[in-house]
Amino acid sequence: NDNNDNNNNNNNNDEGICLNSSIGNSYNKLLKRLTPNTLHKICAPNSGHISRTSVFGSGGGGLQQPICGDGTEFSFYVMRPPQKYSNDDGGKILVEFMGGGACWDDDTCQMQSSYLTFPSTYDDYVGLSCSEMQYGLNGNGNNGNNNNNQKFPMNMLCAQSLSSDDDDDSKKDVDLRQYTTIVVPYCTQDVHLGDASQNYNNNDNNNNNNNNNDNNNNNIIYHHGAHNTMTVLRYMYRNFKNPSHILLTGCSAGGTAIPVVYSLLNQHYNKKMSQQRSTSINSIMDSPVYLTPQYFLENGFGHWNTRTLIRRIGFNHDKYSQEEDYSTLVWDHVLKHGSNKDQWGFVSHTNDPVSEFYWEVMGGALENYDDAQNYDANDDVANTWWSDLSNSISTIQSNNDKSNNVHTFYIDGEGHCSFGLYYGFQQEGFTSWVATIWREQSVWGYRPLSTILFAFAFFMGFGSAAVLILAKGGRGIVSNYSSSIEFTGNSQSFLGEDEDEDEEDGEDEQNYDYTRDDFLVSNNDKDEDLQQRTKSAGDMTNLEDPNDDDNNVDDDDNADDDLQKKRNKNK
Repeated sequence: NDNNDNNNNNNNNDEGICLNSSIGNSYNKLLKRLTPNTLHKICAPNSGHISRTSVFGSGGGGLQQPICGDGTEFSFYVMRPPQKYSNDDGGKILVEFMGGGACWDDDTCQMQSSYLTFPSTYDDYVGLSCSEMQYGLNGNGNNGNNNNNQKFPMNMLCAQSLSSDDDDDSKKDVDLRQYTTIVVPYCTQDVHLGDASQNYNNNDNNNNNNNNNDNNNNNIIYHHGAHNTMTVLRYMYRNFKNPSHILLTGCSAGGTAIPVVYSLLNQHYNKKMSQQRSTSINSIMDSPVYLTPQYFLENGFGHWNTRTLIRRIGFNHDKYSQEEDYSTLVWDHVLKHGSNKDQWGFVSHTNDPVSEFYWEVMGGALENYDDAQNYDANDDVANTWWSDLSNSISTIQSNNDKSNNVHTFYIDGEGHCSFGLYYGFQQEGFTSWVATIWREQSVWGYRPLSTILFAFAFFMGFGSAAVLILAKGGRGIVSNYSSSIEFTGNSQSFLGEDEDEDEEDGEDEQNYDYTRDDFLVSNNDKDEDLQQRTKSAGDMTNLEDPNDDDNNVDDDDNADDDLQKKRNKNK
Protein backbone atom coordinates (compact mmCIF):
# COMPACT_ATOMS: atom_id res chain seq x y z
CA ASN A 1 0.00 0.00 0.00
CA ASP A 2 0.99 3.60 -0.55
CA ASN A 3 2.51 5.21 2.55
CA ASN A 4 -0.17 7.91 2.63
CA ASP A 5 -2.92 5.29 2.53
CA ASN A 6 -1.28 3.45 5.41
CA ASN A 7 -1.13 6.61 7.51
CA ASN A 8 -4.77 7.45 6.83
CA ASN A 9 -5.87 3.96 7.82
CA ASN A 10 -3.75 3.87 10.92
CA ASN A 11 -5.07 7.21 12.14
CA ASN A 12 -8.36 5.36 12.72
CA ASN A 13 -6.74 2.48 14.55
CA ASP A 14 -7.02 3.86 18.09
CA GLU A 15 -9.42 1.04 18.99
CA GLY A 16 -6.96 -1.66 17.95
CA ILE A 17 -8.76 -2.93 14.85
CA CYS A 18 -6.80 -5.30 12.63
CA LEU A 19 -6.49 -3.31 9.40
CA ASN A 20 -4.95 -6.07 7.32
CA SER A 21 -6.71 -9.06 8.85
CA SER A 22 -10.28 -10.29 8.98
CA ILE A 23 -9.72 -12.53 12.01
CA GLY A 24 -8.72 -10.01 14.66
CA ASN A 25 -10.57 -8.58 17.66
CA SER A 26 -10.46 -5.04 18.95
CA TYR A 27 -7.96 -4.41 21.74
CA ASN A 28 -10.69 -2.65 23.73
CA LYS A 29 -13.02 -5.62 23.65
CA LEU A 30 -13.12 -7.06 27.15
CA LEU A 31 -11.67 -10.51 27.60
CA LYS A 32 -14.84 -11.87 29.17
CA ARG A 33 -16.70 -11.11 25.93
CA LEU A 34 -14.47 -13.46 23.94
CA THR A 35 -15.67 -17.01 23.30
CA PRO A 36 -14.05 -19.43 25.80
CA ASN A 37 -11.78 -22.26 24.64
CA THR A 38 -11.13 -20.51 21.31
CA LEU A 39 -7.96 -18.81 20.07
CA HIS A 40 -8.46 -15.09 19.36
CA LYS A 41 -6.19 -12.58 17.68
CA ILE A 42 -6.04 -9.21 19.45
CA CYS A 43 -5.00 -6.17 17.42
CA ALA A 44 -2.99 -3.47 19.17
CA PRO A 45 -4.11 0.18 19.12
CA ASN A 46 -2.25 2.40 16.65
CA SER A 47 -0.12 -0.53 15.54
CA GLY A 48 1.87 0.37 12.45
CA HIS A 49 1.44 4.08 13.11
CA ILE A 50 4.14 5.76 15.20
CA SER A 51 3.81 9.43 14.32
CA ARG A 52 1.63 10.20 17.34
CA THR A 53 0.96 8.96 20.86
CA SER A 54 -1.88 6.47 21.07
CA VAL A 55 -4.82 6.77 23.41
CA PHE A 56 -4.00 4.44 26.24
CA GLY A 57 -5.48 5.36 29.58
CA SER A 58 -3.69 7.10 32.39
CA GLY A 59 -0.62 5.35 33.70
CA GLY A 60 0.65 4.53 30.21
CA GLY A 61 3.77 6.62 30.63
CA GLY A 62 4.98 6.18 27.05
CA LEU A 63 5.88 2.98 25.18
CA GLN A 64 2.54 3.24 23.39
CA GLN A 65 3.56 2.69 19.77
CA PRO A 66 3.36 -1.06 19.06
CA ILE A 67 4.74 -2.09 15.67
CA CYS A 68 6.86 -4.80 14.07
CA GLY A 69 10.40 -4.19 12.89
CA ASP A 70 9.43 -3.67 9.24
CA GLY A 71 6.44 -1.46 10.04
CA THR A 72 3.76 -4.16 9.88
CA GLU A 73 1.03 -4.29 12.51
CA PHE A 74 1.63 -5.98 15.84
CA SER A 75 -0.98 -8.29 17.34
CA PHE A 76 -1.06 -11.00 20.00
CA TYR A 77 -3.17 -14.06 20.75
CA VAL A 78 -5.47 -14.89 23.64
CA MET A 79 -7.43 -17.97 24.66
CA ARG A 80 -9.81 -18.10 27.59
CA PRO A 81 -10.15 -21.45 29.38
CA PRO A 82 -13.24 -23.60 28.82
CA GLN A 83 -16.35 -22.40 30.59
CA LYS A 84 -16.08 -25.04 33.32
CA TYR A 85 -12.70 -23.56 34.28
CA SER A 86 -13.89 -19.96 34.21
CA ASN A 87 -11.93 -17.79 36.63
CA ASP A 88 -12.96 -14.26 35.75
CA ASP A 89 -13.25 -13.18 39.39
CA GLY A 90 -9.56 -13.82 40.03
CA GLY A 91 -7.71 -15.37 37.18
CA LYS A 92 -4.86 -17.65 36.26
CA ILE A 93 -2.73 -16.53 33.34
CA LEU A 94 -0.08 -18.26 31.22
CA VAL A 95 2.03 -15.88 29.10
CA GLU A 96 4.45 -17.19 26.47
CA PHE A 97 6.92 -14.96 24.62
CA MET A 98 8.00 -16.20 21.20
CA GLY A 99 11.63 -16.19 20.11
CA GLY A 100 13.40 -15.55 16.81
CA GLY A 101 16.91 -14.18 17.12
CA ALA A 102 18.17 -10.60 17.27
CA CYS A 103 19.83 -7.95 15.11
CA TRP A 104 21.74 -4.77 15.91
CA ASP A 105 23.39 -3.58 12.67
CA ASP A 106 22.91 -3.66 8.92
CA ASP A 107 24.46 -7.11 8.42
CA THR A 108 22.58 -8.89 11.20
CA CYS A 109 19.24 -7.20 10.34
CA GLN A 110 19.56 -8.23 6.69
CA MET A 111 20.26 -11.76 7.88
CA GLN A 112 17.15 -11.60 10.13
CA SER A 113 14.89 -9.68 7.73
CA SER A 114 12.23 -12.43 7.62
CA TYR A 115 11.90 -12.16 11.41
CA LEU A 116 11.20 -8.41 11.31
CA THR A 117 7.67 -8.89 9.99
CA PHE A 118 4.68 -10.14 11.95
CA PRO A 119 4.83 -13.95 12.26
CA SER A 120 1.69 -15.58 10.89
CA THR A 121 2.32 -18.95 12.54
CA TYR A 122 -0.70 -18.68 14.81
CA ASP A 123 -3.14 -17.20 12.31
CA ASP A 124 -3.90 -20.69 11.00
CA TYR A 125 -5.14 -21.71 14.46
CA VAL A 126 -7.44 -18.76 15.21
CA GLY A 127 -10.92 -20.08 16.01
CA LEU A 128 -9.69 -23.49 17.22
CA SER A 129 -9.57 -24.84 20.75
CA CYS A 130 -6.30 -25.74 22.42
CA SER A 131 -6.90 -29.48 22.16
CA GLU A 132 -7.79 -29.09 18.48
CA MET A 133 -4.54 -27.25 17.84
CA GLN A 134 -2.51 -29.94 19.58
CA TYR A 135 -4.35 -32.67 17.69
CA GLY A 136 -3.69 -30.93 14.40
CA LEU A 137 0.00 -30.49 15.18
CA ASN A 138 0.38 -34.14 16.06
CA GLY A 139 -1.47 -35.13 12.89
CA ASN A 140 0.95 -33.10 10.79
CA GLY A 141 3.90 -34.85 12.36
CA ASN A 142 4.72 -31.67 14.33
CA ASN A 143 8.12 -31.30 12.70
CA GLY A 144 7.68 -27.98 10.92
CA ASN A 145 7.82 -29.58 7.47
CA ASN A 146 4.14 -30.20 6.77
CA ASN A 147 2.80 -26.70 7.39
CA ASN A 148 3.89 -23.70 5.34
CA ASN A 149 3.70 -21.33 8.32
CA GLN A 150 5.03 -23.68 10.99
CA LYS A 151 8.81 -23.45 10.98
CA PHE A 152 9.41 -25.52 14.09
CA PRO A 153 7.73 -28.19 16.25
CA MET A 154 5.26 -26.82 18.77
CA ASN A 155 3.70 -27.89 22.02
CA MET A 156 0.45 -26.33 23.22
CA LEU A 157 0.88 -25.73 26.93
CA CYS A 158 -2.79 -24.79 27.27
CA ALA A 159 -3.66 -28.46 26.67
CA GLN A 160 -1.39 -29.79 29.44
CA SER A 161 -2.06 -30.98 32.97
CA LEU A 162 1.21 -31.50 34.86
CA SER A 163 2.19 -33.66 37.82
CA SER A 164 5.41 -33.59 39.83
CA ASP A 165 4.98 -37.30 40.63
CA ASP A 166 5.86 -39.48 37.65
CA ASP A 167 4.51 -42.55 39.46
CA ASP A 168 1.12 -41.02 40.24
CA ASP A 169 -0.34 -39.33 37.18
CA SER A 170 -3.57 -38.62 39.10
CA LYS A 171 -1.73 -36.08 41.24
CA LYS A 172 -1.86 -32.80 39.32
CA ASP A 173 0.16 -29.87 40.60
CA VAL A 174 -0.97 -27.51 37.86
CA ASP A 175 -3.70 -27.80 35.25
CA LEU A 176 -2.84 -25.38 32.43
CA ARG A 177 -6.27 -25.94 30.90
CA GLN A 178 -7.62 -23.68 33.65
CA TYR A 179 -5.43 -20.76 32.58
CA THR A 180 -6.06 -17.91 30.18
CA THR A 181 -3.25 -18.27 27.62
CA ILE A 182 -1.57 -15.23 26.05
CA VAL A 183 0.95 -15.67 23.24
CA VAL A 184 3.25 -12.72 22.50
CA PRO A 185 4.69 -12.82 18.94
CA TYR A 186 8.20 -11.51 18.27
CA CYS A 187 9.03 -9.24 15.34
CA THR A 188 11.38 -6.52 16.61
CA GLN A 189 14.75 -8.33 16.99
CA ASP A 190 15.49 -6.64 20.33
CA VAL A 191 14.59 -9.43 22.80
CA HIS A 192 11.16 -7.77 23.37
CA LEU A 193 12.77 -4.84 25.23
CA GLY A 194 13.67 -2.14 22.67
CA ASP A 195 12.53 1.46 22.29
CA ALA A 196 14.30 2.75 19.18
CA SER A 197 14.06 3.21 15.41
CA GLN A 198 17.28 2.70 13.45
CA ASN A 199 18.43 3.14 9.86
CA TYR A 200 21.31 0.70 9.48
CA ASN A 201 22.28 1.70 5.91
CA ASN A 202 26.02 1.64 5.39
CA ASN A 203 27.77 4.77 4.16
CA ASP A 204 27.50 3.87 0.47
CA ASN A 205 23.76 3.32 0.72
CA ASN A 206 23.32 6.55 2.64
CA ASN A 207 25.07 8.50 -0.12
CA ASN A 208 23.04 6.81 -2.86
CA ASN A 209 19.72 7.28 -1.09
CA ASN A 210 20.31 10.78 0.21
CA ASN A 211 17.60 12.28 -1.99
CA ASN A 212 15.22 9.34 -1.81
CA ASN A 213 13.11 9.60 1.32
CA ASP A 214 10.98 6.58 0.41
CA ASN A 215 14.03 4.32 0.25
CA ASN A 216 15.35 5.71 3.51
CA ASN A 217 12.00 5.08 5.21
CA ASN A 218 11.93 1.52 3.90
CA ASN A 219 15.29 0.85 5.58
CA ILE A 220 14.15 1.88 9.05
CA ILE A 221 14.11 -0.92 11.62
CA TYR A 222 11.65 -0.43 14.46
CA HIS A 223 13.09 -1.94 17.62
CA HIS A 224 9.80 -1.43 19.48
CA GLY A 225 9.77 -4.61 21.55
CA ALA A 226 9.16 -2.65 24.77
CA HIS A 227 6.09 -1.02 23.20
CA ASN A 228 4.69 -4.39 22.15
CA THR A 229 5.43 -5.92 25.55
CA MET A 230 3.72 -3.08 27.43
CA THR A 231 0.72 -3.33 25.08
CA VAL A 232 0.22 -6.91 26.23
CA LEU A 233 0.79 -6.10 29.91
CA ARG A 234 -1.73 -3.25 29.80
CA TYR A 235 -4.23 -5.67 28.33
CA MET A 236 -3.60 -7.95 31.32
CA TYR A 237 -3.92 -5.08 33.81
CA ARG A 238 -7.25 -4.11 32.31
CA ASN A 239 -8.78 -7.58 32.20
CA PHE A 240 -7.23 -9.11 35.34
CA LYS A 241 -7.53 -6.85 38.38
CA ASN A 242 -6.41 -9.43 40.91
CA PRO A 243 -5.04 -12.65 39.37
CA SER A 244 -4.00 -15.43 41.73
CA HIS A 245 -1.36 -17.13 39.56
CA ILE A 246 0.75 -16.03 36.58
CA LEU A 247 3.08 -18.37 34.69
CA LEU A 248 5.76 -16.96 32.37
CA THR A 249 7.83 -18.71 29.75
CA GLY A 250 9.64 -17.92 26.53
CA CYS A 251 12.05 -19.42 24.04
CA SER A 252 15.38 -17.86 23.01
CA ALA A 253 14.83 -14.07 22.73
CA GLY A 254 11.46 -14.62 24.44
CA GLY A 255 13.22 -16.22 27.39
CA THR A 256 15.64 -13.29 27.65
CA ALA A 257 12.76 -10.92 28.41
CA ILE A 258 11.25 -13.00 31.23
CA PRO A 259 13.08 -11.41 34.23
CA VAL A 260 12.06 -7.89 33.15
CA VAL A 261 8.45 -8.94 32.50
CA TYR A 262 8.32 -10.69 35.88
CA SER A 263 9.50 -7.54 37.64
CA LEU A 264 6.90 -5.35 35.88
CA LEU A 265 4.08 -7.74 36.78
CA ASN A 266 5.31 -8.10 40.35
CA GLN A 267 5.41 -4.34 40.82
CA HIS A 268 1.90 -3.94 39.45
CA TYR A 269 0.11 -6.76 41.25
CA ASN A 270 2.07 -7.27 44.47
CA LYS A 271 3.48 -3.90 45.51
CA LYS A 272 0.06 -2.30 45.90
CA MET A 273 -0.65 -4.26 49.07
CA SER A 274 1.97 -3.70 51.74
CA GLN A 275 3.42 -6.87 53.23
CA GLN A 276 1.10 -9.02 51.14
CA ARG A 277 1.64 -11.07 48.01
CA SER A 278 -1.63 -11.30 46.14
CA THR A 279 -0.26 -12.88 42.94
CA SER A 280 2.10 -15.83 42.56
CA ILE A 281 4.42 -15.47 39.51
CA ASN A 282 6.52 -18.46 38.44
CA SER A 283 8.79 -18.42 35.40
CA ILE A 284 10.73 -20.73 33.08
CA MET A 285 13.34 -19.36 30.65
CA ASP A 286 14.00 -21.73 27.74
CA SER A 287 17.41 -21.29 26.03
CA PRO A 288 17.53 -17.49 26.36
CA VAL A 289 20.03 -15.29 24.54
CA TYR A 290 21.71 -14.74 27.85
CA LEU A 291 25.43 -13.93 27.45
CA THR A 292 26.35 -10.36 26.52
CA PRO A 293 29.98 -10.17 25.24
CA GLN A 294 31.85 -6.90 25.64
CA TYR A 295 32.04 -6.14 21.92
CA PHE A 296 28.25 -6.33 21.59
CA LEU A 297 27.70 -4.10 24.61
CA GLU A 298 29.98 -1.43 23.17
CA ASN A 299 28.88 -1.63 19.52
CA GLY A 300 25.34 -2.98 19.30
CA PHE A 301 23.41 -3.07 22.57
CA GLY A 302 22.71 0.66 22.67
CA HIS A 303 20.93 0.53 19.29
CA TRP A 304 17.92 -1.06 20.98
CA ASN A 305 17.60 1.50 23.78
CA THR A 306 16.41 -1.02 26.35
CA ARG A 307 17.11 1.65 28.95
CA THR A 308 13.53 2.98 28.76
CA LEU A 309 11.97 -0.26 29.99
CA ILE A 310 14.83 -1.46 32.20
CA ARG A 311 14.68 1.69 34.30
CA ARG A 312 11.06 0.90 35.16
CA ILE A 313 12.18 -2.08 37.22
CA GLY A 314 14.59 0.06 39.26
CA PHE A 315 17.79 -1.29 37.69
CA ASN A 316 20.66 1.16 37.12
CA HIS A 317 21.07 0.58 33.39
CA ASP A 318 23.45 3.51 32.90
CA LYS A 319 25.87 2.16 35.49
CA TYR A 320 25.98 -1.45 34.31
CA SER A 321 25.19 -1.32 30.56
CA GLN A 322 28.85 -1.96 29.67
CA GLU A 323 29.36 -4.80 32.14
CA GLU A 324 29.88 -8.15 30.45
CA ASP A 325 27.72 -9.89 33.05
CA TYR A 326 24.86 -7.46 32.37
CA SER A 327 22.21 -10.19 32.04
CA THR A 328 23.29 -11.75 35.33
CA LEU A 329 23.16 -8.38 37.08
CA VAL A 330 19.63 -7.70 35.80
CA TRP A 331 18.32 -11.13 36.81
CA ASP A 332 19.99 -10.91 40.22
CA HIS A 333 18.36 -7.51 40.77
CA VAL A 334 14.96 -8.95 39.86
CA LEU A 335 15.39 -11.89 42.23
CA LYS A 336 16.37 -9.66 45.13
CA HIS A 337 13.28 -7.49 44.65
CA GLY A 338 10.90 -10.37 43.98
CA SER A 339 9.34 -12.97 46.24
CA ASN A 340 11.40 -15.88 47.52
CA LYS A 341 8.31 -18.04 47.10
CA ASP A 342 8.19 -17.42 43.34
CA GLN A 343 10.05 -20.16 41.48
CA TRP A 344 12.40 -19.87 38.49
CA GLY A 345 13.52 -22.41 35.93
CA PHE A 346 16.36 -22.23 33.38
CA VAL A 347 16.45 -24.71 30.49
CA SER A 348 19.35 -25.21 28.08
CA HIS A 349 21.13 -27.80 25.98
CA THR A 350 24.78 -28.30 26.85
CA ASN A 351 25.54 -27.65 23.19
CA ASP A 352 23.29 -25.00 21.63
CA PRO A 353 24.40 -24.09 18.06
CA VAL A 354 21.96 -21.15 17.85
CA SER A 355 23.08 -19.54 21.10
CA GLU A 356 26.71 -20.27 20.26
CA PHE A 357 26.31 -18.57 16.87
CA TYR A 358 24.88 -15.39 18.38
CA TRP A 359 27.47 -15.39 21.13
CA GLU A 360 30.19 -15.60 18.48
CA VAL A 361 28.66 -12.89 16.25
CA MET A 362 28.31 -10.65 19.31
CA GLY A 363 32.04 -10.99 19.85
CA GLY A 364 32.08 -13.69 22.48
CA ALA A 365 34.85 -15.59 20.69
CA LEU A 366 37.03 -12.52 20.18
CA GLU A 367 40.40 -12.72 21.83
CA ASN A 368 41.02 -9.09 20.91
CA TYR A 369 37.85 -7.15 20.14
CA ASP A 370 39.63 -3.85 19.57
CA ASP A 371 39.85 -4.73 15.89
CA ALA A 372 36.67 -6.59 15.01
CA GLN A 373 37.52 -6.84 11.34
CA ASN A 374 40.64 -8.95 11.92
CA TYR A 375 39.98 -10.92 15.05
CA ASP A 376 41.23 -14.33 16.03
CA ALA A 377 38.30 -16.50 17.06
CA ASN A 378 38.50 -18.94 19.88
CA ASP A 379 38.78 -22.37 18.28
CA ASP A 380 36.62 -24.06 20.90
CA VAL A 381 33.47 -21.92 20.68
CA ALA A 382 31.05 -24.53 22.02
CA ASN A 383 33.03 -25.34 25.15
CA THR A 384 33.79 -21.70 25.92
CA TRP A 385 30.16 -20.71 25.47
CA TRP A 386 28.96 -23.51 27.75
CA SER A 387 31.56 -22.67 30.39
CA ASP A 388 30.55 -19.00 30.43
CA LEU A 389 26.84 -19.80 30.52
CA SER A 390 26.95 -22.44 33.24
CA ASN A 391 29.22 -20.25 35.40
CA SER A 392 26.80 -17.32 35.05
CA ILE A 393 23.83 -19.42 36.14
CA SER A 394 25.84 -20.85 39.05
CA THR A 395 26.51 -17.28 40.16
CA ILE A 396 22.78 -16.56 40.16
CA GLN A 397 22.07 -19.68 42.20
CA SER A 398 24.82 -18.99 44.73
CA ASN A 399 23.66 -15.39 45.17
CA ASN A 400 20.19 -16.70 45.99
CA ASP A 401 21.11 -19.90 47.83
CA LYS A 402 19.02 -19.00 50.88
CA SER A 403 15.78 -18.78 48.93
CA ASN A 404 16.74 -21.74 46.72
CA ASN A 405 14.20 -20.75 44.08
CA VAL A 406 16.34 -20.94 40.91
CA HIS A 407 16.35 -24.37 39.26
CA THR A 408 18.11 -25.65 36.14
CA PHE A 409 17.34 -28.39 33.63
CA TYR A 410 20.25 -29.09 31.28
CA ILE A 411 19.67 -31.35 28.29
CA ASP A 412 22.82 -33.27 27.48
CA GLY A 413 23.37 -32.88 23.77
CA GLU A 414 22.87 -30.49 20.88
CA GLY A 415 19.74 -28.40 20.35
CA HIS A 416 17.95 -25.11 20.94
CA CYS A 417 14.33 -24.36 21.86
CA SER A 418 11.01 -24.22 20.05
CA PHE A 419 7.55 -23.33 21.38
CA GLY A 420 5.76 -24.56 24.47
CA LEU A 421 8.94 -26.08 25.99
CA TYR A 422 8.71 -28.70 23.24
CA TYR A 423 12.23 -30.16 23.41
CA GLY A 424 12.22 -30.25 27.18
CA PHE A 425 9.05 -32.34 27.26
CA GLN A 426 10.84 -34.95 25.16
CA GLN A 427 13.18 -35.58 28.11
CA GLU A 428 12.52 -37.92 31.00
CA GLY A 429 11.77 -36.09 34.25
CA PHE A 430 11.07 -32.75 32.59
CA THR A 431 7.31 -32.84 33.20
CA SER A 432 7.75 -33.30 36.95
CA TRP A 433 10.45 -30.58 36.97
CA VAL A 434 8.08 -28.08 35.30
CA ALA A 435 5.22 -29.10 37.60
CA THR A 436 7.39 -28.44 40.66
CA ILE A 437 8.22 -24.92 39.47
CA TRP A 438 4.72 -24.06 38.29
CA ARG A 439 2.95 -25.74 41.22
CA GLU A 440 0.09 -23.61 42.47
CA GLN A 441 0.92 -22.30 45.92
CA SER A 442 -1.55 -20.67 48.25
CA VAL A 443 -1.24 -16.90 48.15
CA TRP A 444 -2.28 -15.52 51.55
CA GLY A 445 -2.73 -11.97 50.30
CA TYR A 446 -5.05 -13.07 47.50
CA ARG A 447 -8.78 -12.73 48.07
CA PRO A 448 -11.08 -13.49 45.12
CA LEU A 449 -14.17 -11.33 44.80
CA SER A 450 -16.52 -14.17 45.75
CA THR A 451 -14.66 -14.64 49.04
CA ILE A 452 -14.81 -10.94 49.87
CA LEU A 453 -18.56 -10.77 49.19
CA PHE A 454 -19.20 -13.89 51.27
CA ALA A 455 -17.20 -12.54 54.20
CA PHE A 456 -19.02 -9.20 54.02
CA ALA A 457 -22.43 -10.88 53.95
CA PHE A 458 -21.49 -13.23 56.80
CA PHE A 459 -20.32 -10.50 59.17
CA MET A 460 -23.23 -8.25 58.34
CA GLY A 461 -25.62 -11.11 59.10
CA PHE A 462 -23.80 -12.03 62.29
CA GLY A 463 -23.79 -8.42 63.48
CA SER A 464 -27.51 -8.03 62.86
CA ALA A 465 -28.27 -11.28 64.67
CA ALA A 466 -26.20 -10.23 67.67
CA VAL A 467 -28.04 -6.94 67.97
CA LEU A 468 -31.42 -8.68 67.85
CA ILE A 469 -30.37 -11.17 70.50
CA LEU A 470 -29.21 -8.41 72.82
CA ALA A 471 -32.30 -6.30 72.22
CA LYS A 472 -34.91 -9.04 72.54
CA GLY A 473 -33.62 -12.30 73.88
CA GLY A 474 -30.54 -11.62 75.97
CA ARG A 475 -32.12 -10.95 79.37
CA GLY A 476 -29.51 -11.16 82.13
CA ILE A 477 -26.74 -12.42 79.85
CA VAL A 478 -24.30 -9.66 80.63
CA SER A 479 -25.59 -8.75 84.06
CA ASN A 480 -22.33 -8.96 86.00
CA TYR A 481 -20.05 -7.00 83.68
CA SER A 482 -19.30 -3.36 84.41
CA SER A 483 -18.68 -2.78 80.69
CA SER A 484 -22.34 -3.56 80.12
CA ILE A 485 -23.27 0.10 80.58
CA GLU A 486 -21.10 1.18 77.68
CA PHE A 487 -22.35 -1.65 75.51
CA THR A 488 -25.98 -0.84 76.32
CA GLY A 489 -25.47 2.78 75.34
CA ASN A 490 -23.88 1.74 72.06
CA SER A 491 -26.73 -0.65 71.40
CA GLN A 492 -29.24 2.15 71.81
CA SER A 493 -27.40 4.30 69.32
CA PHE A 494 -27.08 1.44 66.84
CA LEU A 495 -30.81 0.70 67.09
CA GLY A 496 -31.60 4.29 66.26
CA GLU A 497 -33.36 5.36 69.51
CA ASP A 498 -34.06 9.08 69.81
CA GLU A 499 -33.31 10.42 73.31
CA ASP A 500 -35.53 13.50 72.88
CA GLU A 501 -38.54 11.39 72.03
CA ASP A 502 -37.88 9.15 75.06
CA GLU A 503 -37.90 12.12 77.41
CA GLU A 504 -41.28 13.26 76.12
CA ASP A 505 -42.88 9.86 76.75
CA GLY A 506 -42.41 8.98 80.42
CA GLU A 507 -44.32 5.73 80.31
CA ASP A 508 -42.34 4.37 77.39
CA GLU A 509 -39.11 5.49 79.01
CA GLN A 510 -39.94 3.62 82.24
CA ASN A 511 -40.83 0.46 80.40
CA TYR A 512 -37.69 0.77 78.26
CA ASP A 513 -35.52 1.28 81.34
CA TYR A 514 -36.99 -1.73 83.06
CA THR A 515 -35.91 -3.82 80.10
CA ARG A 516 -32.55 -2.17 80.20
CA ASP A 517 -32.25 -2.80 83.96
CA ASP A 518 -32.59 -6.47 83.22
CA PHE A 519 -29.27 -6.19 81.39
CA LEU A 520 -27.63 -4.01 84.01
CA VAL A 521 -28.54 -5.92 87.17
CA SER A 522 -29.57 -9.45 88.07
CA ASN A 523 -33.28 -10.28 88.24
CA ASN A 524 -33.11 -10.98 91.99
CA ASP A 525 -31.70 -7.55 92.79
CA LYS A 526 -33.85 -5.55 90.41
CA ASP A 527 -36.75 -4.64 92.73
CA GLU A 528 -34.48 -3.95 95.67
CA ASP A 529 -32.32 -1.68 93.57
CA LEU A 530 -35.32 0.23 92.24
CA GLN A 531 -36.72 0.74 95.75
CA GLN A 532 -33.38 2.00 97.03
CA ARG A 533 -33.03 4.44 94.10
CA THR A 534 -36.62 5.67 94.68
CA LYS A 535 -36.03 6.11 98.44
CA SER A 536 -32.83 8.05 97.79
CA ALA A 537 -34.59 10.31 95.37
CA GLY A 538 -37.41 10.89 97.89
CA ASP A 539 -34.92 11.73 100.66
CA MET A 540 -33.30 14.33 98.44
CA THR A 541 -36.63 16.11 97.84
CA ASN A 542 -37.34 16.30 101.60
CA LEU A 543 -34.08 18.05 102.46
CA GLU A 544 -35.54 21.53 101.92
CA ASP A 545 -38.15 21.42 104.72
CA PRO A 546 -39.88 18.25 105.81
CA ASN A 547 -42.47 20.27 107.76
CA ASP A 548 -43.41 22.49 104.83
CA ASP A 549 -46.90 21.49 103.67
CA ASP A 550 -46.36 23.03 100.25
CA ASN A 551 -43.41 20.76 99.68
CA ASN A 552 -45.15 17.69 101.05
CA VAL A 553 -48.14 18.06 98.76
CA ASP A 554 -46.13 17.01 95.68
CA ASP A 555 -43.60 14.71 97.30
CA ASP A 556 -44.53 11.75 95.15
CA ASP A 557 -44.47 13.79 91.95
CA ASN A 558 -41.10 15.35 92.83
CA ALA A 559 -39.64 11.97 93.64
CA ASP A 560 -40.77 10.65 90.29
CA ASP A 561 -39.29 13.66 88.48
CA ASP A 562 -35.96 13.36 90.27
CA LEU A 563 -35.87 9.65 89.63
CA GLN A 564 -36.52 10.31 85.94
CA LYS A 565 -33.64 12.79 85.80
CA LYS A 566 -31.36 10.37 87.63
CA ARG A 567 -32.19 7.62 85.17
CA ASN A 568 -31.58 9.91 82.22
CA LYS A 569 -28.24 10.91 83.69
CA ASN A 570 -27.24 7.30 84.29
CA LYS A 571 -28.36 6.40 80.82
